[in-house]
This record gives sequence, C-alpha cells and structure tokens, in this order.
Amino acid sequence: LEQEGSEHGCHYLLHLRLRAGAPAHWWRDAYREIVRALRWRHEVVRLSVRFPEFDPVGLAFARSAGLTEEGTLAGVTTHEGRRRGTVFFSQLWAES
Repeated sequence: LEQEGSEHGCHYLLHLRLRAGAPAHWWRDAYREIVRALRWRHEVVRLSVRFPEFDPVGLAFARSAGLTEEGTLAGVTTHEGRRRGTVFFSQLWAES
C-alpha cells in the first residue's frame, strides 16, 4: 500500500497479489480486510488497484469485487514476448 498523489490527498495505491490458485473468496476477504484497516487509520477518498492484462485471476477479482474499471494503459510491460497493458481499477468514498 502506498500513498498516491499529494501527501494529504487521501488517495492510495494497493499492490495486491495472491497466488493464482487461491480461491476467489481469499482475494475478496484480503481486500476487505486491507480496506477496513486502512479506513480505520486514515481518511480514504480513492483506492486504486492495477493488474496486468495477462492476469485473469487478478482481473476477475477486481471485477467481481465491484471495483470501477477505469481503463487500460497499453504496452507498459512485456509478457511472453508481447507488449501488454495494465488495467486500472478503483474504489471511491464520498467525503464525509
């Protein structure tokens, strides 16, 4: 987990990776616990999560968790000899 943007922007980037064979509920449970702990300690306006286009498990998790798919930044990494993109997801909370 790292801050993204300005120090007081309340935007964070989560690097989440479980083993591909982990059940889908492990991914969702881990994400929920991370979010719960983060929001208990900090004000959070936006949490971003990114997965490579070639990560079907990570992409399936993000979509099943209801994260907002924001788009793909094409060609930022090489996988199996091809240029591949990164898919950006987020969850937003309204200011209280």
